[in-house]
Amino acid sequence: AVGTINATLLITIAAVTLGSSLQFGYATGVMNNSEAFIMQYFHDQGKEYTLMGWGTTVSSYGIGGLLGSVIGPKVIGRYCGRRATLLWNNVFLFLSSVLIALAPEWWYQAIGRIFVGIVAGVATAVVPTYFSEISPIAVRGAVGTMHQLGITVGILVSQALSTPSLNLLGSVDMWKWLFFVPVVCGFLELLILPFCPESPSYLYATQGKEAARQSLERLLPRDSVDQYLENIKAEVFATRGSS
Repeated sequence: AVGTINATLLITIAAVTLGSSLQFGYATGVMNNSEAFIMQYFHDQGKEYTLMGWGTTVSSYGIGGLLGSVIGPKVIGRYCGRRATLLWNNVFLFLSSVLIALAPEWWYQAIGRIFVGIVAGVATAVVPTYFSEISPIAVRGAVGTMHQLGITVGILVSQALSTPSLNLLGSVDMWKWLFFVPVVCGFLELLILPFCPESPSYLYATQGKEAARQSLERLLPRDSVDQYLENIKAEVFATRGSS
């Protein structure tokens, strides 16, 4: 099974896991340890930040997640493929980081949390599908677990960076940098993912057999391409028949 994973597939998995899955976990965990020093920062600036405001900010993430799970496959995905959807998702990521880190008032952070929730919702809806469609059957289950691994690592990293006792970014002076860490990951995804293959299933459905073949030839051994094309053909026709 290991022999069926080539360099192109590995790079694609790594870029998406770092740039999309990890963002989900990081945004989930980064606020857990941050309440005291973020609220203290606003109070030191003479600005109000109540517990109600903090609760609203944290919970806004769920609203964004709901929106993202719809926006990803139903809106963005209707006009572009899985790869392009994940690339466009970084627009919400960058907006969220700026709004949270540079917020002049607490409600800017709440809006930023909605945006990063959209990032997580899109990732949840699109990444597993993309991984499934680009990976060989023999390793599809293992590849699929990378999304969950990225989420878990993201939570771990956010907890480590935001814990005050570790003296990293969990302080009144350094907390803003917590929200620029995702920008670095998103930027790496923007650099790498455009050179990775689009989903062969999406290409077959929108551009035809030859476009799907070209994508598969980058992901699979050449002697497996024809069989996978037949599988995709059956899936596409089954989908059209049920819609």
